[in-house]
Amino acid sequence: MNTLDVGSGFLVEPLGGTRVEFERDENSPLLRIHADADTAEVAVRLRFPLHEAIGYWTPDSREMRTLLPGGVHRYQTSLIHSVPLGIVYDRNGRVAGGWALDNIVRTTRIEAGVSEEEKVFVVTLRFAPSPSGAPHQLFLRRPGASLEDCAQDLATCLAASVTEPPAQVSSFAREPVYSTWYAFNQDLDARSIIPEARLAATLGFGSIFLDDGWQMHASGRGYDGCGDWTPDPEKIPDLSVLVAELRGLGLKTVVWVAPLLLGPESETYQRFSHLAPTVRPGSTSVIDPRLPESRRYLTDLCLNILRDYGVDGLKLDFLDDAMIYDGTPTQGDIHDVGEAVEAWMSELNRRIVDEGLPGTIEFRQPYVSPALAPFASIIRAVDCPGDAVTNRVSILDARLAMTSGVVHSDMVMWGEDDSPDAAAWQLLNTLGSVPQLSMRLTALSDAHHKRIAGMIGLWRDHRDVLLDGRFVDAQPAERYPLARFEGDQRSVIVLHRPEVVRFNERMVQTTVVNGSPVDDIIIELTSPATAVQVYDPSGSIVSETGPLPKGIHSVPVASLSWVTIHTP
Repeated sequence: MNTLDVGSGFLVEPLGGTRVEFERDENSPLLRIHADADTAEVAVRLRFPLHEAIGYWTPDSREMRTLLPGGVHRYQTSLIHSVPLGIVYDRNGRVAGGWALDNIVRTTRIEAGVSEEEKVFVVTLRFAPSPSGAPHQLFLRRPGASLEDCAQDLATCLAASVTEPPAQVSSFAREPVYSTWYAFNQDLDARSIIPEARLAATLGFGSIFLDDGWQMHASGRGYDGCGDWTPDPEKIPDLSVLVAELRGLGLKTVVWVAPLLLGPESETYQRFSHLAPTVRPGSTSVIDPRLPESRRYLTDLCLNILRDYGVDGLKLDFLDDAMIYDGTPTQGDIHDVGEAVEAWMSELNRRIVDEGLPGTIEFRQPYVSPALAPFASIIRAVDCPGDAVTNRVSILDARLAMTSGVVHSDMVMWGEDDSPDAAAWQLLNTLGSVPQLSMRLTALSDAHHKRIAGMIGLWRDHRDVLLDGRFVDAQPAERYPLARFEGDQRSVIVLHRPEVVRFNERMVQTTVVNGSPVDDIIIELTSPATAVQVYDPSGSIVSETGPLPKGIHSVPVASLSWVTIHTP
């Protein structure tokens, strides 16, 4: 079949035994991709005009947003690794071209980059034909929209192919989290956790995530002891008792599990090593989910933890390690890794519902596919210890790719000798997500506690807008220097560099958080303001003034502080 011109200079070239049908919708081009009967691989090449493009965004791009030469940027997606979705954008954050493929469970191999010869951006997609023979859908977006609107639009198109409803978000999934990981690493114990939990509750946290270290054989930062998933009696004599104590403090408990990892030091290894024939870097094996016995083992493992210890949820980690089996031979009943994980998660979800067990599950980037929405209500930003900017970027990237659930930050931490400003800075960059924090609170000063409580208070006061509001003004090329969250009548603007903040006249209350290094902000009012309240980093009002006329104003707001402006 010849190359298709689908408008706006977009060209689509089917390769090999691939056929493409084009639905001529002027606003939202849709392609249906068919494979001939004897085709082993479906392949399509897309060509987008550059339109002054400066970057290429994907849901897991993190810092890799540049326009690389063709053939250099090679990656793959599956149920447990990112999403087959990409957007080329210009210096104003507007779309030069966007695409999304509904192959959100099985593996898609992607090449993307600028063709030096053709002076266009080229994306090549390769994937196995659908087992049912049904065509795949490829959604294209023409230039003009903002990146955030385009990303959400394409994500919504992909989510429409998921037949199961999204997991319900529990109330505590929308509460700040105290995590043990960066605070304790694997050196945690019940005696040390309770004082931290008591203080966390007073500072406004709603749950404790017991991370790696609670289980047997957990030491030395390795994973060779993974597999038994029973509490270490020297650290936590009775996990059920600890969970009850935490609940008495008003805190829910989620425990970390890496169910696919099977280490040679565990007792379980002797019985189930045949399920894990491949070793990840080091000596820890990875369970192959394509085997029916593996999926039964994984389901029983998770259910037993929920049943035996009364925990409120599971943090399932290292699921993307299953991609080590991508494209390898198998004796299992499912060949594709993504399909196998989906089958396992579907069975686990069904059993959780049937038994009335707590169903809150946390995943983390890079497994952010809409196909996982029925199973996990929490997506946590990628690990980035101490890196507030990467935390912010990862949070907002995840938000653009998701249509349900709630995004959590990576656990914030800072240097032991850092000032209270470090705490405020780290938490300020988590706005737009549910904040997670992981420091030894009992070792921090009262000034640190005051800053933490102030930022958590700011977040709580605006939680509905920050989590549920529309995210606009992305500026992805600059790593989201101005993040605007808009509800029906209230908005929150998080400013990370000095620039003029323009107000949406539909908002009756706008809070501007000053994450820039200067101690004032420049605002442009399109209508008069009735009141201006300036807060310090601890959440106390430091000044309150009367009306401001419309126009441009400089408002003294210290760095790491905020101002709330009311308009008619």
